[in-house]
Amino acid sequence: MTGAHRLHHLTDDELSVLAVGQMPDAWGALAEAEAMPPAFVARRALATPCSSYLVLRIGDGRVVGACGFKSAPRLGRVDIGYGIAPAGRGAGAATDAVRLLAQIARSDGLLELMAEILPDNAASARVVGKLGFEARARRIDDDGDEVVQWVLALTPAR
Repeated sequence: MTGAHRLHHLTDDELSVLAVGQMPDAWGALAEAEAMPPAFVARRALATPCSSYLVLRIGDGRVVGACGFKSAPRLGRVDIGYGIAPAGRGAGAATDAVRLLAQIARSDGLLELMAEILPDNAASARVVGKLGFEARARRIDDDGDEVVQWVLALTPAR
């Protein structure tokens, strides 16, 4: 199922509430368990020029996950992150979220997207693989975990 999800750009007010571990009033009744971004993600989004989004299921408006750009673009590349709540998995939410992030990046004139994925996260590897990302280098991230860098070359928006 593709195209069954849309993104809601989180405002600074919403991020400020999330940054202290609380739920923005507008989303509390609509969020699946574990769908909202963790406080550290909200704090990062407030501290850097990046964008964060909620992943909404179109049919019922439920929040099934979050995604976004992890930092400001650098040399035409931007890093992405995404997470889908257990109740939203298996319905194309991650694929839709990453596809929509690619459309935003493309329209902003960026050249590449990068997603860093743990080697044992087969579901995320399948998502980015089917969207055309290519596995590149492995590195140790800031948490000390080995990750695979998946890169998508973006074609210019028309």
